Amino acid sequence: MILFKCLYLHSKHAFLKNIIIALLCVFILTWSLACTAGDTGIILSRQKAVDLARHGDYRGAIDILDPLFQLNPDNIDLIYDYIAVQSWAEDDTGAAALIKNINMTKAPLFVVEAGAKSLRRLKNWDEAIKVYKMGISRFPEHLQMKAGLILTLTDSGQTKEAMELANEMVIRNPDIIDFYMVLAYAAEANNEPFIALKACQDVLAKNEGHREARYRQIMLLNKLEAFARAYELALQYPDALTPEEMIRLQGDANAMAVRWGGLPPVSDAERFIDCRHALELIEKTLDLPGCQGPEGLNCQIQARFDRMAAWNDCAQPQKVVEEYERLAGEGVNLPGYVLEAAAGAMLNVRRPEDAFELYCKALEINPKSYQGRTGLFFTLIERENYSDAISHIDKTVPDQPVWLYPGGSRVPRSNWRRQAVETYAALGRFFGDDLAEAEHRFTLMRNEAPANPDLLRELGTIYLSRGWPRRSQNVLQLGLALSPEHRGLRTGKAESHLSCRQYREAETEIAALLEEYPENSQVQRLDRSWRVHNMRELRVDTTISSGNGNIYGDKEWEISTKVFSQPVNYNYRIFAGYSHSQAQFLEGDGFLNSYSMGMEYLSPNLEATIGTGFNDSTSNHAGLWADGLWHLDDYWSIPFGIEKYSRDTPLRAIHNKIRANAINMGVNFRAHEGSALSLGGQFMDFSDGNKRTRLTLSGTQRLLTLPRHKVRAFGEISASNNSRSGGPYFNPDSDLGITGGLEHLWRIYRRYEKSFHQRVRLSGGNYWQQGYGSSYTMGLEYSFIIELGNRFSITYGAGRNRSVYDGKPERSNNAFISLNWRF
Repeated sequence: MILFKCLYLHSKHAFLKNIIIALLCVFILTWSLACTAGDTGIILSRQKAVDLARHGDYRGAIDILDPLFQLNPDNIDLIYDYIAVQSWAEDDTGAAALIKNINMTKAPLFVVEAGAKSLRRLKNWDEAIKVYKMGISRFPEHLQMKAGLILTLTDSGQTKEAMELANEMVIRNPDIIDFYMVLAYAAEANNEPFIALKACQDVLAKNEGHREARYRQIMLLNKLEAFARAYELALQYPDALTPEEMIRLQGDANAMAVRWGGLPPVSDAERFIDCRHALELIEKTLDLPGCQGPEGLNCQIQARFDRMAAWNDCAQPQKVVEEYERLAGEGVNLPGYVLEAAAGAMLNVRRPEDAFELYCKALEINPKSYQGRTGLFFTLIERENYSDAISHIDKTVPDQPVWLYPGGSRVPRSNWRRQAVETYAALGRFFGDDLAEAEHRFTLMRNEAPANPDLLRELGTIYLSRGWPRRSQNVLQLGLALSPEHRGLRTGKAESHLSCRQYREAETEIAALLEEYPENSQVQRLDRSWRVHNMRELRVDTTISSGNGNIYGDKEWEISTKVFSQPVNYNYRIFAGYSHSQAQFLEGDGFLNSYSMGMEYLSPNLEATIGTGFNDSTSNHAGLWADGLWHLDDYWSIPFGIEKYSRDTPLRAIHNKIRANAINMGVNFRAHEGSALSLGGQFMDFSDGNKRTRLTLSGTQRLLTLPRHKVRAFGEISASNNSRSGGPYFNPDSDLGITGGLEHLWRIYRRYEKSFHQRVRLSGGNYWQQGYGSSYTMGLEYSFIIELGNRFSITYGAGRNRSVYDGKPERSNNAFISLNWRF
């Protein structure tokens, strides 16, 4: 241009000036056309790039825009398009870098919206919120800006503010679906799934085909553990989910069916419907194409896991054990809930050691698992590890809150698991034989929930174990009035019928329970007790002793056997017996063979026996007796008896052809399993004219109660008077004996119904006899008790005693054995 100006000014001819002007015009026109062509090329390239991006070819769009930007870094329109395309392509880092170089307050709407989205995805919450709010102020009519702000507030953790804004926008714009969706998003993030679910359902009411709303609805239902409904909707709208998500939902539905089968059913008669339904679903899952072949291995394994849990709920523990052993053999890594199912099955098939190992592994995976922790408690009980079991369950109680607030509700709901673990804590004391503490705990719980049938059942069991069958029946009857079909209450009632000798009622209840619950271990145990009750019974007792005295004889030996028939008409049993006694006396060897038969009668208020016998000794005599125990209530009872040819007649008197008749009467008070007191009197009329009167006061008191050890004190005061002294048997004018001692019972071993105990008794006292003064007495006994199930038991042992007769001490050693067999 300067050149043209110089030529023009120095030119002297008009023609030349005109040529210069013409050349200048041509130059300007050419330059303008060139510039216009360059801008047009950029615009066309930008448009092409944007079109590619809108059709999803982000890479192609960026390949066009990036060189243009390098050549034209100051072209603001190019920068705007580049920011938008990078945001669409989710190249958020690139978009954010470009945003720094422009003034967003002057940027068009599409740039502000794209830039805010990229900042949100980069989790640059503050900048994103700032851009969204600026965009809302500049473009208030563009409502999508507010939706973006709600999403960003939610992602940044400001869920309360996000929900308030979302609710406001839904109220103001009830026809705009996007605001319902962002409300659902914010509500779910704020842990209010029910609000989120309602928002999705509002969208679907307006547009049933809205895929995202359907997807969120299904996933929210699944999250709320409405697995069956979620899977039902997924089957109805299969396009809403991917195949992988469908398989996962199927697995969740299977798992829920399994869990539902493990919950208490609405009706006990239908208790297996849910778990059987779960098994059917699992079998269908195993038949799905996605569960076939090597690629379906995960689906197969998951279905097998769920099937184990369902088998457990369907009371098929042996199948669970077998499947566990197969999976373990295949080297499959088992999740916690499967280990818990396997452990529960091991416990049911009486393999507590294996159950303990599996529960420990499950708790390593999930230390807070309710099923794992309570299962471990019962496993420790079965292993006789009571102290650890009680300590373990006591630590579990505080971890269960008293109240729950489901779904974020402000209305509390009682936590049934809290009551359950408190019940287990009380049962731990019960299993450990601390019945007083167990009763105290259950009483407190019952006072808080007097109509709870589970607590009434447990309290009834405690009363029965403490020796209060009538009290047990009262509380169980109350529970059954509230819940007539409660299995535990019915089982407890049947047990109390047996204990109260109400055999006809017991048979009816046990038969009904066995028909309805053949798989239940408590019912099975009750049925075994009933079958044992209806068996024949053999009792054998034998004692042998020797000492240095002559009053009661030396080298004594006694054996007695008695066989009972099966019950006749529920309350009667016929028996036959034989006994033999012999001893050496100064006047010769004495013996007695006794043959007896009779009938036993058992009813709620009366236990009675009537019998007759033939006695073969130095003289033969027929005997007759009737004795019994009249129960006034759970605490008081009256023993009584009358005998013709009394079985308490000393063998030395029999050897000297002296017989005696007797009458017995007394009163017993039994407070509970650890305390009892008895007062008894006896009058004997000897054929030699002697009349003997005896009065005895005795009692026991438990001093120590531990799961394996029991220590009790016992004592007796006995006084007698004979109208005639000096006969050929020991009959002092009057005497008084005071004896006290301790007994320690130690359970060395127990495995379910089998047990082995040892017992030590140590006693000492003073014996006074008229005309002879007083002297000390002592006794020591050591014995063993073996129980092989509830049909056979044997007790054997030995002892040493120091007694005093006519002022002379007599020491004796003895051994004994007793056997009881039901057959």
